[in-house]
Amino acid sequence: MPIVSLIIIYCVFFWGSPIKAINLSQFEQRLELTDRSVRVGIYIGTFDPPHLGHLKVSQTVLRLGYVDYVFFLPNDNPQHKPQAMPFYLRYEMSQRAVGDHPFIVLPDKTMHFGRGYIREVIAHLQKRSQLSFLGIIGSDIAMIAKDIYSEQSYWMALMKEYLIHLREGYPRGAIPSLINGSKVRLFNA
Repeated sequence: MPIVSLIIIYCVFFWGSPIKAINLSQFEQRLELTDRSVRVGIYIGTFDPPHLGHLKVSQTVLRLGYVDYVFFLPNDNPQHKPQAMPFYLRYEMSQRAVGDHPFIVLPDKTMHFGRGYIREVIAHLQKRSQLSFLGIIGSDIAMIAKDIYSEQSYWMALMKEYLIHLREGYPRGAIPSLINGSKVRLFNA
């Protein structure tokens, strides 16, 4: 692991905010206070480690008004990165990195923790009819989404739209206009 990654991990883990991200029960309490439709960004990533770029993407989709909340979900089974750190470490780092942002949700450990985590979180959210789901991915992942997410197509089918962060080296024209039948919206963070 490069020394820069170790420094980021150390800083996030030890100097991250002691205040935790909003959890699933706090999110549901907020839902009870509204009768309008709520747009939820589903941001699944390896987050190995979570860094400022991940947070900037989350904050940008919120600032642009594309979503009302971002669910920041460490991938419980990163097929494209088998050498990733264990899930529980990436979850803990994500929790510290997100800190106390009022519109970024990191579901707590009451959910099935580890393999099956994302499936359980998504299944739980599906029960709420007022929610619409938008996938948040980088242009690098958009280019290979069909290949790496074949096992995870259950959540991809739920996305009304994909918000794709344009990353350097991935030309706009190379990004698919539809992913799994859902439209794509490009943005810069």
